[in-house]
Amino acid sequence: MIDHVFCVDHEAFGEHKEHELKPGGRDIPVTEDNKKEYVKLVRCVTLNIRSRQLFLISLVIIQLMYVVKKVKSFLRHMDP
Repeated sequence: MIDHVFCVDHEAFGEHKEHELKPGGRDIPVTEDNKKEYVKLVRCVTLNIRSRQLFLISLVIIQLMYVVKKVKSFLRHMDP
């Protein structure tokens, strides 16, 4: 693999982030000898990042649902 190092870039909620796949990953070039390790780490980190993003999105949705429920309840009890 040409010009790859043990580091991945990703975007999280509009913010660019860089993640080292292992300590000092920015300085470790991917070679024929370590490319299987690189692919394994990329898959693992990507899955982890996506799982965290989905979890945070789920929390936001749950909070919004709670707020909507409270607003509806409040509006139902207001005098017409």
